[in-house]
Parts: sequence; C-alpha cells; structure tokens
Amino acid sequence: MPAIAGDRPPRYGEKNVSRYRRAWACPSPLFGYANVRGGQAPALQGNFMNTLTPLGGLIGAILGGILWAKYIQWTGNTAGFIAIAIGIFTGVGTLLAATMAHRAENTEIAWHLVSIAAALFAIIGIFVGKYLDVQWNAIAQITEQLMQEQQLSREQATPIAKTVFKGHSVWELMRARLAPIELVYIAGAAFVGYRIPAIKPLRKVLNVS
Repeated sequence: MPAIAGDRPPRYGEKNVSRYRRAWACPSPLFGYANVRGGQAPALQGNFMNTLTPLGGLIGAILGGILWAKYIQWTGNTAGFIAIAIGIFTGVGTLLAATMAHRAENTEIAWHLVSIAAALFAIIGIFVGKYLDVQWNAIAQITEQLMQEQQLSREQATPIAKTVFKGHSVWELMRARLAPIELVYIAGAAFVGYRIPAIKPLRKVLNVS
C-alpha cells in the first residue's frame, strides 16, 4: 500500500500505521478529523447544524414579537390578531430550518417534536412582544390616559406616568395590558405554529419531508 505523506516507519506492534491513518484520520470540515472507517463518515458538521436549525423558529418568533411591539408603538392599536402572524412566522421558520426531522429513524415522532417546539416558540415570541410593548409603549399610553382623564398637559402627565410605571412590575403591566380576547389569539398562534410543521403536503412542497 502506498505510504501517506508524513508516515513514519511503523514501530513494533504498528504494522498497519498507514491503513490506520487512512481509516481513522480523514479530514473533517468541522473538527479537522473524522472517523471514516468502512467508508461511513459521520456528518459531524451536519449533525451539529441539525441540532441548531430548529432554533430558526425561535428566531422567527422573536422577530414577530418585536414587530408586534413596534406596530403597537406606531399605531397605538394593540392588534392582538397579530399573535396569529407570530404563529405563522414561527411555524414556517421552524419548518424551513428543521432539516433534522426527516433524517431521524422515526420521522413522524421527530416531526411531532418539531411541531411542539414551534408551538412553544410561538408563545415565547408573543411574550417577547408583550414585554417590549410594556417597555416601549406603557409610559406613553399612561401619559395619554392622564392627559384625557385629568386634563393635564403632557409636561405634567409624563412624570406621573413614569412614577406609575416604576410602581408596578413588568409582569403586572403585561397582565393589565392583556385583553381577554388576546388569550384566544395566543392559543390560536400556538396551534398554528404547531400545525404548520405537521402538514405533510407543505413539507413535500418545501422538500423537507
């Protein structure tokens, strides 16, 4: 067998140094070397990326939450129905990113887990949106409310609004700004986020099934 560049003469008990190096020391794009014994190279880089890719749904959920908070800031309208859009963003993002599921031994169980993750990510994205809504918009809206109810100028109402804001926790303000109908939208967003990765025809169209 031709020697590999850099081979040293085999020492005692090392008759197959070159063969050993050929079988076990093939370059790997992620970690430098990978075991390719028997011609089966483990896709270390692929496995690493496949573990991370479902987080694409979480990224989509967080971006949706940020856009929801900005929409409230720009329009003054809570628009709870946008929670459904967050569910769609999350479901599609998870579906496009989850290349790991169709490579698993039990594909249906893998896609079920991906769908559950998408539903959880959608809820996280909604809470991110509500948190940012409080941080960005609560003082301005409390100020407007004081101006209308107490007939105060903006200069008078703003310090009072800041005091009210500091006197409550973010969680309390989030609950106060959560309309009952928004609970329905949140449940709908989680359902949509769950269903999108579970739709087989959609997975086939996107070539991830």
